[in-house]
Order: sequence, then structure tokens, then C-alpha cells
Amino acid sequence: MVFGTYEDAISWVRRELTTLIEALMQANDRGFECLLLEDCCGATDMGNHLHAIKMIKMQGGVFGAVSDSKTLIAALAG
Repeated sequence: MVFGTYEDAISWVRRELTTLIEALMQANDRGFECLLLEDCCGATDMGNHLHAIKMIKMQGGVFGAVSDSKTLIAALAG
């Protein structure tokens, strides 16, 4: 990816990291209980993905819970 300026690059990284968190925040604000399946989402870079997951977990679940698809499927299967 090529950026015109350093500021363009920083802006893109910030958008990348906050898109998922912003979606959770907006859903939570609208009264939804949110569950993020960390193996069903991603970012252009694994480091960005892990950082976004870490940020959600650090919030103590205020915007939702974090799990994986295997755990969800097992829970739904009962």
C-alpha cells in the first residue's frame, strides 16, 4: 500500500484499528449484546487484529464479549 504522506499512513492505521471497536460500540449503544468471534474477523495485518482484540478485552467486556467460533458452536449445540 502506498501513502502520499506519513499522516495518511497514520490515519489509515487508526481507521483499521478502530473500525471493529467502533462497530461494537455503536451496536452496544443501540442495546445489542455483542459477541466478537476473534477467529471470524481479521485485519490486513495480524498485529492490528491482535491489538484490536486486546483493546476489546482490556475494556472488561463493556462493549461485548470475545470468544471463538468453536466455543460458540459448542454452546449452541448444547
